[in-house]
Amino acid sequence: MKTDTSRDPCRDDGDRVTVTYDRSPGERADMSVIRGVACALNVDPLRLSPLYEAVDPDALARLMDGGQRTDGEQFELSFRYESCEVTLYADGRVVVEPVAERDATDSFVDPRQ
Repeated sequence: MKTDTSRDPCRDDGDRVTVTYDRSPGERADMSVIRGVACALNVDPLRLSPLYEAVDPDALARLMDGGQRTDGEQFELSFRYESCEVTLYADGRVVVEPVAERDATDSFVDPRQ
């Protein structure tokens, strides 16, 4: 069975900092966060810290995977995870932006290195 590789769910938004991950139909929100952050940081998803240290995965699933909103209202949810600002949108997009942090010497550290 051939796998379609033409649709890469993880794409660079052109500024070399922000990455948008498009959730596959049926993909859980917590898994899309993990895959999107791994893509943005260019690391294996298994090397990331547990997502529950940043956000409750069950609450995330209830909010984002609970089915279609009938009121037509769009919403977004943002939080920090693995030195990234993560924003999930009602339409299934996950936008990940690595943020520079200061190390002990007060110099900026690029989280992608």
